[in-house]
Amino acid sequence: MHVCQAEFNQHWVLKNGQSCRCPSEQTLDQADNAIRAFILKFTEIFGQTELTPNIHMLLHITDDIRRFGPSPTNW
Repeated sequence: MHVCQAEFNQHWVLKNGQSCRCPSEQTLDQADNAIRAFILKFTEIFGQTELTPNIHMLLHITDDIRRFGPSPTNW
């Protein structure tokens, strides 16, 4: 499958542009929106058959941070 490099780079920034050590509720909402946009774009670029459990788990990250706080090993 050929993916346009510019489109891939924009998609990568969408995923990786959301991080901070002490996220506020507003930051978590923004991250949740960015993650959902990432997954939609991922599906557009690679197709639904390429969605993996790891991609699905991204949908739960902001809820996990709200419940348990940020993971010290990832920040």
